[in-house]
Amino acid sequence: MNYKKIGLVLIGLVGCGVVCGGLALKATTLTNGGSQSSTKKTQKQVTKVYRDQGNREVVPQDKLGHELEKQLQAVDYTGTALVVRHNKVILNRGYGTGENHKANTVETVYPLASLTKHLTGIVLQKQLQKHQLDGTTKLSKFYPNVPSAEQTSLHQLWTMTADLSDVPFTTKTMSEAGYINNVAERVTINHQSKPWFYTSTNYILLSGVARQLSGKSLMTLFKQEFQVKYHFLNVQEYKKVTIAQPVIMIKDTRLLFRNSALREK
Repeated sequence: MNYKKIGLVLIGLVGCGVVCGGLALKATTLTNGGSQSSTKKTQKQVTKVYRDQGNREVVPQDKLGHELEKQLQAVDYTGTALVVRHNKVILNRGYGTGENHKANTVETVYPLASLTKHLTGIVLQKQLQKHQLDGTTKLSKFYPNVPSAEQTSLHQLWTMTADLSDVPFTTKTMSEAGYINNVAERVTINHQSKPWFYTSTNYILLSGVARQLSGKSLMTLFKQEFQVKYHFLNVQEYKKVTIAQPVIMIKDTRLLFRNSALREK
């Protein structure tokens, strides 16, 4: 949508309304002594028509909207979904609950960090499908020595509902696989009573699951899945190029693990 053109149209309409309103006012003054009630009413109507309605919930109205909502509910989606088609919002709703059991809405605020978690989720899902596995698969299949692994599903890991503790980041120089294994060795059971507990430990373990299923490093999976299609740049690549226009940049796995000295393998 060309907002500049729309803005000019709106300004033109308002300007036209002001001019016409002035002529109407002048004519009214000559005929009935200066009554301004009709002009004020017209101005109020114009303001109401073009007032910004803000961020509002939009429930599905068409076939596509209903189908998308069914898919979100089927996978137990947690968060806020905004879907726009042909410049029209066809779905804008909150799903599931966040911290303190508070229902997510279109106004729920989410942290923007840890962007690689979404990318990790995508490559993981593809590997699970390839090996005919799903979210019900237990963590013990990949990390049998992790506490409560036999009772912890992969779905609990990616929805942050697993009873696993947060593991402090190490400053030691390690490979990607070495760091993941180090976290798996240090993680303990989380004894907090909250059913939802945010910790990067969950996605570090999921990164290890994706590695085991694919036989490739997470960095390689990212490059194969995203870089060719979307030309994403990791931090090192971003620093090497001269930016002639805005580009999309993702955190690379080294930031995910908070250790700039990590090697790919």
